[in-house]
Amino acid sequence: MKIQVAVCLAMLSCVGRAESGELTIRNETLEVRFDAAANSFSAESGGVTFVRDGQLRESGGEARVASIEDTAFGRGQSIEIAYRGGNSAAIQVFPKAPFVLFRSSLRNGGVEPSVTNKLRPLAFSVDFGAPVTSLQVLGTGGLTDPGNAPGSYMWAAAAEPASRRGVVAGWITSNRGGGVVFPGVREGRVRMEAEIDYGKLLLRPGQSAALETFALGYFSDARFGLEAWADTVARIYRIKLPPQPVGYCTWYHARASNEKDLAAQAAFAAEQLKPFGLEFLQIDDGWQDGIKTNGPKKNFSRVNP
Repeated sequence: MKIQVAVCLAMLSCVGRAESGELTIRNETLEVRFDAAANSFSAESGGVTFVRDGQLRESGGEARVASIEDTAFGRGQSIEIAYRGGNSAAIQVFPKAPFVLFRSSLRNGGVEPSVTNKLRPLAFSVDFGAPVTSLQVLGTGGLTDPGNAPGSYMWAAAAEPASRRGVVAGWITSNRGGGVVFPGVREGRVRMEAEIDYGKLLLRPGQSAALETFALGYFSDARFGLEAWADTVARIYRIKLPPQPVGYCTWYHARASNEKDLAAQAAFAAEQLKPFGLEFLQIDDGWQDGIKTNGPKKNFSRVNP
């Protein structure tokens, strides 16, 4: 009996339930608070609250904190919400991961097949102490003022150019749906809505489907945050790229160099730049024998003396 009581107490220390009230999860740098009654979340990084008034698509349900294991990120903490219809949502943090992850699933609890074209699993307000007038939004549509920002495929960043600090948000999976982020301004704050476009997500009666995963983080330099987002996508899909070549390419036809100067440049590069990673100089165009035109009439196997 004592052993059973001890096991129950240990489980209660790491798993909590709350149909109402606030639940909290954290790692070394991130802390997320979820108010189950209000269906709202906020996020903090290094003592800076960077997200407020976050809302999940559904409200209600039973929320709890649980320890989880993920194949890409290892062991972490999760706020898990189970809804009556069988849908679910989760807010997760993992050790040494700079993003809060949002995951959800759909279940067809009806008797007929269901088709989902698109849905918006979450929305949130960006707020790290900078006035909205000092912020810029960067996405696949370019760099714009927050009030004029178009929707951005996969990712978006809201940052303060003067300090470079900002929030980076984006989808890190694209298994069945395509992610979009819609920035805007509401009540004096940048507001972002995360959408998944499926075309047609077909679920048969009783069938469930895991939706795409969304990542949200705060960085003292948003440029590094965008790199961290790309690294996270690579981590999910086990992408390993070869080292990027570092070199210099010159065009003879633009008179950027010549035979004498290129030899001097090569000697300088070997002595001064190779220690910093420079690997090659490429003589690009203008050295070939043959007709001076683009296409197969150039002879790339013989040098024009």
